Amino acid sequence: MTEAQKLEAKEHYDNPKNNKALKVYNAKGIGKNPDNFGMVEMTLLVEDGKIKEIGYEFKGCPTIAFNSSIFSETVKNETMEEALDVANDLLNRLNGSEMDDECPKMVLVSFQAAFQNYTNNKNGEEEKEKVLFI
Repeated sequence: MTEAQKLEAKEHYDNPKNNKALKVYNAKGIGKNPDNFGMVEMTLLVEDGKIKEIGYEFKGCPTIAFNSSIFSETVKNETMEEALDVANDLLNRLNGSEMDDECPKMVLVSFQAAFQNYTNNKNGEEEKEKVLFI
């Protein structure tokens, strides 16, 4: 990890970004861990297929804020499909590793749920939120 990457990671740890519930959004996903009752609720404002605003709230380990901050800043201003690719890639890496921390997975699953919610609503289903379990 470069010195710049270390400083950026420390900034996300000390001052997590986007840790808020959006009042105006058109996609909402919840990622849950049934084993420990942890939860990440992610809200997105998507315009023209791109993520304009993103927010999250959580219950669980403090690393959720750090991971959510990095993920949300990474996908902000990306298309929903690009962001889904990022989430899927990271989740596949986590599932293929020996790391046994479920908290980062809840962040990614909450985005997958928000993506499904957004897609379902675009296709005419009236769905307030989508819930997925890790």
